[in-house]
Amino acid sequence: MIPQKQLTLADIFEDCQEIYESDKPQFLSLLENHIDLDEIIPVSFYRHYYASTGRNRKYPLQAMLWALIIQRLFSIPTDSSCLFSSIIPGI
Repeated sequence: MIPQKQLTLADIFEDCQEIYESDKPQFLSLLENHIDLDEIIPVSFYRHYYASTGRNRKYPLQAMLWALIIQRLFSIPTDSSCLFSSIIPGI
């Protein structure tokens, strides 16, 4: 029988940190697979984001939030230095 080992939060953090430092695309895939923004974002926030403001929303809410999450994770100090700022104007 294989002995079971309970993972601690520190073990999980170390594994995530190692993936973050060694393979950023894999880290982003992990985030995308394990973070469900639909569960986190309140319905009222969706309603306010998509409320009629007199202009159309060019980008969906989830794309905007992922862009901001990536900006914070990779410590991008300003919006103008973001790689995605040319893709998503106004972020």
